[in-house]
Amino acid sequence: MAIEVLNAPHAASWDVALTGPPDLWRASGLRLSGRRHLIGRQRGETRLGAPCLAGARIQTDALLQALEVMDDRGADALVTLPVNKAQLQAAGAPYAGHTEWFRARYPSAELVMTFRSSERWVALATDHIALTEVSERLTTERIVASAHALHRASSKPVAICGLNPHAGEQGMLGTEELGWEHALDQLRKLGVPCRGFLPADGLFARWRCDEAILALYHDQGLAPFKALTANRACQISLGLPFVRTSPDHGTAYDLAQNGEGDPGSTRIAFETALNLAQPSA
Repeated sequence: MAIEVLNAPHAASWDVALTGPPDLWRASGLRLSGRRHLIGRQRGETRLGAPCLAGARIQTDALLQALEVMDDRGADALVTLPVNKAQLQAAGAPYAGHTEWFRARYPSAELVMTFRSSERWVALATDHIALTEVSERLTTERIVASAHALHRASSKPVAICGLNPHAGEQGMLGTEELGWEHALDQLRKLGVPCRGFLPADGLFARWRCDEAILALYHDQGLAPFKALTANRACQISLGLPFVRTSPDHGTAYDLAQNGEGDPGSTRIAFETALNLAQPSA
């Protein structure tokens, strides 16, 4: 899908450096021009549109090279494409995916996984962890940091989901929300207009787009967000020392192999990276 986006007429002016094997980009049909820089370090002996260990190793090396470029300030923004977490681990990668890699490489960064469409913003206070770990990982500090980052990025008031059904129903269905009340006070002192903790089902059902939503765990936020935006959004990693975006979906090997995938989210990821890196553009 990246090939389709990069070959489109409206992308002709984008100056893009592509890590990964140059021969693989060429074989995939990339139209070469003076604005397409193939900087990959290795040959691409893999099958297109199918999971394999060779492909996972190529993805790992391509990501490491891209991070070297960003650390050297050799590019204005980073766009990553979907990876297969199981294949990465099988190939010996130390981390399951991009987010975990970024957190390990930039330990001082307060990375917040955020998703944006033309009107809607959602951020996750926790992301790629088991559901059984969510409650213990959620702290007042994490909620405040995530909501603050979301407000700065979106310039919108923030509505914060509760963790339990009905946001705990005043402690009858769970007490976690009662312990986080100070988070709202801290956010208001930081100048963040906010409200919470709110039952997530009703909040998404009556979502006013003039508010951004902070979900407390992965599927609480992304199941309704993706149902509402359907390939018209992308992910933004807030808190990194550079702009990073990505499509909001996975590898979809079957669609990629048949050329049937929807490139909408990939296009938006590139466009968002360009706009964030060059606000005046």
